Amino acid sequence: MKWRIFFILGCLPAASYGNAMTDVDHVEVKSARTLTARLAAGYSYSYFDSAQNLRQDNSLLYSDGVNSARLGSQILGGLSAADGKFNAVLGGGYDRYLLKWLEAFTFATYESNVIASVRGKFLSGAGAKVVFIKSPGLLIDCSLAPTYVQTTYTALPMREDLSMSLRARLRWRIVGDLNLAIPYFMVVDVRDTRDQWHSLEPSLSYAFAENADVSTGYRYRYNVLNQAYAGTIYLTVAARFKN
Repeated sequence: MKWRIFFILGCLPAASYGNAMTDVDHVEVKSARTLTARLAAGYSYSYFDSAQNLRQDNSLLYSDGVNSARLGSQILGGLSAADGKFNAVLGGGYDRYLLKWLEAFTFATYESNVIASVRGKFLSGAGAKVVFIKSPGLLIDCSLAPTYVQTTYTALPMREDLSMSLRARLRWRIVGDLNLAIPYFMVVDVRDTRDQWHSLEPSLSYAFAENADVSTGYRYRYNVLNQAYAGTIYLTVAARFKN
C-alpha cells in the first residue's frame, strides 16, 4: 500500500513544484542589471514514507528590472531505506513585467525520480502574476498558469496531463533579516476536475551574514481524488553571490 501511495504521488502534475523551484523574489521595475547565484545544501525528511534525503539546490538569476531569466536545479540523495536512489530536477524560466502590478511568465522543468520509478517528467507552463501588495516588509501576489506534463515511467506507458495551476503567496519580513513565506498551490486536471492537488509550504529564512542564509520549511501536499498525501520538512544553508 505504501508503494502505491508513493506511485500516485509520482503521478502529480508537477506545476506547483515547477513554479516553486524557479521562484524568485519580486523586484522593483527599474533599469538595473543584476546577476545573482545561490548555492544551498541541507537535509529533508518525508513523513509519509520516512525517507531521509540530503538536499542540494542551485539557482542563477539575471534581471534588468523589466525582464528576468533564471535557471535552477535540485538534487535529493537518498539515505536509509532509499539508499543509493535520488531525485533530480532541472528547470528554467523567463519573466517580463507588463505593468508595475502585472507580470507574464513562462517556465519548464525536467525531472528524473528513481525512487518513484519516473524515468523522465517534462513540465512546461505559462501564465500571469498579479501583485496586490508590495512593500519592503510585505508581498502578496497570485498567479495562474495552464501547464502540460509528459511523464515516462519505468514499467508503464507514457502519460500526458493538462492542468491549471493557481498559486497565492505571502511574504512577510518579521523583523530584521528574518522572513516568513507562505505559498499555496492548487493544481487541477482539466480532464477530471475532481483530481485536485493542494500544497502548502510555510517556511522561515534568516540571513545570518551578508551573503549567507539558513532556511527551514514544511511542505504538505494532498490529493482530493485519491486522498494521497505527503509531508516533508527540510533545513538548508545557502551562500549567495550578487554582482
